[in-house]
Amino acid sequence: MYIQQQLIKIWRCLYPVLIYILAQQLVLSLIVPLYFRYTIAESSDASLSALQMTVQNYLNTHTVALTTLSAVIALPLLLTFYLSDRKKSRIIVLKNKHLSWQYIFVILAAVCSSITLSFITTLLSLSDKIESYRHVNDILFNEPLVIQLIGTGLIVPVTEELIFRGLIQNRIRTCTGSGFKAIILTGIFFGIFHENIVQATAAAAAGILISYIYEKSGSLFAPVIFHICFNLPGILMQYMNFTLNTDVMMITAAACLAITLFIVYLFQRRFTPDRIMSNFAKR
Repeated sequence: MYIQQQLIKIWRCLYPVLIYILAQQLVLSLIVPLYFRYTIAESSDASLSALQMTVQNYLNTHTVALTTLSAVIALPLLLTFYLSDRKKSRIIVLKNKHLSWQYIFVILAAVCSSITLSFITTLLSLSDKIESYRHVNDILFNEPLVIQLIGTGLIVPVTEELIFRGLIQNRIRTCTGSGFKAIILTGIFFGIFHENIVQATAAAAAGILISYIYEKSGSLFAPVIFHICFNLPGILMQYMNFTLNTDVMMITAAACLAITLFIVYLFQRRFTPDRIMSNFAKR
């Protein structure tokens, strides 16, 4: 009985991600056959390996658009589960007196942490040293700017925050009875979801910070805004081919890191809601 209960708790924490993955597989199962048929019609004399390569290149070229479509498909079901959890929960968050200031600092922390991680990866020349990281970057920034801004910059962050903070973090906190464990585990899980070792490390660090801000703010809007503002600088810097010399980059990264840590301190000291009860109703 105990083992069964634990397995149910684990399943409740995992299936929101599986819904997103299934949505991605659904999109692929619809798009790939259609494009494959189109390719065959256009190149009837091409070999099977050439057709497969063409389809793979298409998927690589439109990864962001396909991921965005998957996020849109998964969003209604995830939102239904989130609202259901909210309805069944006993979460009480009294109004935060510093709400407007809180979001200003969320945006500032997101931009600064994004710049810090971006400059660190550049200073370490990770794109040159790790081929898989360079390959993923080439794919992610291969599409038109408007697709990146709408997809990576807006829709995907909303869906991912609904999954990782709105559902998983709340459920881990309920299962463990610890906000700290929920922050760490959700952040690590968020990093693992990004697969590539460099992105996974950066995403885990960012995920822990986002989870911390969610825990302290008591509002799902805070991590959503953070995630959006975290992604946008990277997209824009990549699009503008923004570069600085090494010394300026090091100073800027250090300054942005200091600002981020100061904002974390502010959330710890000043922006915590007056009261949070986070025990889901026992069923």
